[in-house]
Amino acid sequence: MPMTLRLLPRLLIAFSLCAGLAAESVEDRIKATDMQDPEAVFALAQWCAENAQPSRARRYYNAVVKLEPDHYGARDALGQVKVNERWVSARMVEGGAVAGEPGTSGSTRKASGPGPAAADIGWDLTLPRDPMPESIWINQYVDRLNTVANDSREMDISIATMMAPEHFPLAVPRLCQAMLRPDWQDVYGGSMLVMEIMRKGDNKTAKSLLPFLVQASTRTTNGEDLYTFGYVVGMLRDKRVVPRLIELLKDTTPKIQDGAREGLAQITLLPLEQITAESATRWWDLNHALSDQDIFKVQLRDKDDMIALGAAKTLYDFRDHDIVPVLGRLLLSPDRRVRTEAIDLIKRISGSDWSYVVEGDADNWKKRSGEFLAWWKENEFRHTWIEDQGTGTDEAAPQQDPAVELVRKLASPTGNEAAAAEAALIAAGDAALPAVLEGLSSGNRIQRRRAYAALTGITRHNLPYDPSADDATVAAQIEAWEQWLIEQGRLTDPQAEEDIPDQP
Repeated sequence: MPMTLRLLPRLLIAFSLCAGLAAESVEDRIKATDMQDPEAVFALAQWCAENAQPSRARRYYNAVVKLEPDHYGARDALGQVKVNERWVSARMVEGGAVAGEPGTSGSTRKASGPGPAAADIGWDLTLPRDPMPESIWINQYVDRLNTVANDSREMDISIATMMAPEHFPLAVPRLCQAMLRPDWQDVYGGSMLVMEIMRKGDNKTAKSLLPFLVQASTRTTNGEDLYTFGYVVGMLRDKRVVPRLIELLKDTTPKIQDGAREGLAQITLLPLEQITAESATRWWDLNHALSDQDIFKVQLRDKDDMIALGAAKTLYDFRDHDIVPVLGRLLLSPDRRVRTEAIDLIKRISGSDWSYVVEGDADNWKKRSGEFLAWWKENEFRHTWIEDQGTGTDEAAPQQDPAVELVRKLASPTGNEAAAAEAALIAAGDAALPAVLEGLSSGNRIQRRRAYAALTGITRHNLPYDPSADDATVAAQIEAWEQWLIEQGRLTDPQAEEDIPDQP
């Protein structure tokens, strides 16, 4: 008898045993699943798909969309895309399949075709209205941006003068006009002006400068200019700048690449360390034709917890209820930062921290997540989010140094959040000094610059500090500040604290 035939009975028995174990495992999963919870059913469907049960997986993906018609993860898995307000088969949409990767819900999605190149983006270069074209006094400060050194006193004076209420209505159209000139190579000054405008909460005016900044960026090779440009245009969250940032990411200068990568991270929510020209291009091809809210709703289902968290934070401003079950899941994340920011967002939604302990154990996380999701299921359609009620959060929420959170917000791209954080730090006085000093060593140059502004505002003193210097120089300057503050009695010497003997 041939060996294959002699082995066949054994293979059949082994196959039967494996099938029996798989079937038993599936039944266990089904029994443990709340079939009225779309996220629980979605997890069951994913488990089936990952364990060679495609028919069951499709059945449960369909069960998910019956519970939640706009569940993007389940629709993706079923090979469906949203066209206007209808879900249709992806085969009806022009374009090829793109394999799952961070930012694409871990499943196959359809690209609508290659996204347009940077040169093909139709920016509106219509100049803003100039209310007093005959007045030329402000022109000297606009023109100076193109000649003075970045981060110099002259640059700061020019930007401050342009931001003055009496000059601002003229400065914006004049700068836009200047950035269209063939000899104009500055984007550092324009980018810093955009940041100042955003700090004042005027995002509309800030965004009106973007098309002109993009045009000017094509005429400069200065690394500091293009680093700042990349970071700041990312704050504006306009995905049309993505192909220009991809071009900069391909530059050979590391500083320019860093700025482009930071800008792309803010727009795409892809993890900074995973951003390459190839991954950014794939993101652009997938998302260039989608609305911003649809992009983030897709990313909300991503298997990467940081991407899902970033999408939830962005969709919070839309008051999108889809973020709530995802936040409940993120409370179980192995990533401490994800857990911390997820419960912070839940407190903003519900007003309670649900006795959740970030440093706790998996049992605590699972219990609190379940309590929160059960509450949401019962109250979703009658609950008004806490910020919309104008009330605070639960008194039981864990307390932390508020200055630490304010320093973190110095890098915020959202409206006037950074300006408000800086003002609050200055108002807090010496109590905020340890957190502000920590901000001076941040890896984010914009945050360092703002932390220094808060420090000088608190101390009314001005020691040397260069946010653009190398790490060794920055460390030495911070040490000089700390020594001065200790000598003034405004900061406790940490060494002196270590020398205090233990009390009996």
